[in-house]
Amino acid sequence: MSLGSITPIFIFSLPRSGSTLLQKIIANHEKVATTSEPWILLPLLSPLRQSGSTFSDYGFEASSNALKEYCGNLKLGLGAYRQVVHEVAIKLYHGAAHPEASFFIDKTPRYHLIVQEIIKCFPEAKYVFLWRHPIATVSSLMSTFNDDKWNLYRYKVDLFNGLHNLVDAYESNKSTSFSLNYEELVNPELNNIVLDKLFDYLGLVYDSEIKSSFQNVTLSGSFGDPNIKLKKSISSDSVSKWKSNMNSVIRKRWAINYVNWIGEERLKTMGYDMNTILTDLKDISPTSAHLLSDVRGYLEYALRPWIEPSLWKAKLRENNRKFNVQHY
Repeated sequence: MSLGSITPIFIFSLPRSGSTLLQKIIANHEKVATTSEPWILLPLLSPLRQSGSTFSDYGFEASSNALKEYCGNLKLGLGAYRQVVHEVAIKLYHGAAHPEASFFIDKTPRYHLIVQEIIKCFPEAKYVFLWRHPIATVSSLMSTFNDDKWNLYRYKVDLFNGLHNLVDAYESNKSTSFSLNYEELVNPELNNIVLDKLFDYLGLVYDSEIKSSFQNVTLSGSFGDPNIKLKKSISSDSVSKWKSNMNSVIRKRWAINYVNWIGEERLKTMGYDMNTILTDLKDISPTSAHLLSDVRGYLEYALRPWIEPSLWKAKLRENNRKFNVQHY
């Protein structure tokens, strides 16, 4: 097998959107290889981002500017850098793939930060956009990683930057991408239909046995869905679970504001109806459940960017750069 025969499959989604389940289903095909979550492209392509910040000992912003300046001296400019990143990544995918594999799934949720750069760097790749009901995603983040307590300050970059980036990237690349919803994936009446279309997009033959035996796939590595090993079959039980978890006054109000921020057009791109979501939220009877932990979590969510020293110093450096002011 030559190195060029591995075609990357990128699953673009927010965390807790069912990407590990989809990854295992696709990887159950004999021509597909994968590992848990590689993350390898984040340090390689993040310097090319047009906006955003990464904190490092060496000064990420200066490093990014220096890299772009250096590439300006090359005949192909940034294209030369992307070409090298492409070659390195393909070699790494090849090294982790089994001999029969023609495809390698790189599923890393934080790739939403560099989704446009990935598409530029891998024009031959397959791009799979996986969406989930946004409030179900929020609910799952809390229940999976913090025992149902408010912890959304950890995921602001996903819920806001990430969602915006994914919608924008999909809208710009519809003709070469495939889009599906988590709710379709776990619906026994729909999943064979949508998976057949997905595999056709990938250039693979689909058989329902691939879906039913997804647990045969073992993902090497510690990253990914911590609950996936507990799933013996595909179930739609989690689709409406969010309604019983977003029933506090704070959670309900935050969720309504978040849906309004996403907006009708972005939700339509994702495959959801804004009015339906808002109606479902307004129909929830708020309780005092989680009230104390929600108050604490919400305050941390709102105040964290202003009280964390490293972030604060970075903001000061950014805001006062033009004045040459140094903050230590």
